[in-house]
Amino acid sequence: EFKTVINEKIELKQSKENYSAELFLLTEKKDNTDDFIENLNVLKQDLKGKNIDLNKFVKISEQQISNFGQLIESKQINKNKRTGHLMLYEGEMKGQKLKFFQYFFIKNEKAYILTYTAKTEDFDLYFNTMKSAMDSFDLNRKSLKHYQKGAN
Repeated sequence: EFKTVINEKIELKQSKENYSAELFLLTEKKDNTDDFIENLNVLKQDLKGKNIDLNKFVKISEQQISNFGQLIESKQINKNKRTGHLMLYEGEMKGQKLKFFQYFFIKNEKAYILTYTAKTEDFDLYFNTMKSAMDSFDLNRKSLKHYQKGAN
């Protein structure tokens, strides 16, 4: 289970409804017409015995994205002394135009996938906050911190 440190000014709430996610955080609805809740989730995928390293995992993911969306960016990253991969892409799901920002990390034959998902037109509203949280991800401690935009 992931430990979280949440700045009290952030309006992110943890949801237990997505049981496949290690961690699932939701924004608040902006108003009654808001039909999509932006979210940040951490998934863990068991790769034991599948002989999948980070490069192979990225190639598989890029192929999957090409089936429903458009890849905008894909590059290697280093976060908290760990090599990973960043992907930014857009796609349509259930009639909604969505934008996804992801980090992938592989450790001990397990993939850790961090994903921020938002409607394309609302993506920038929460991006800095969600990216700060994702940048704080520490696989060794299994922790994630959440910061308000502009907070240290």
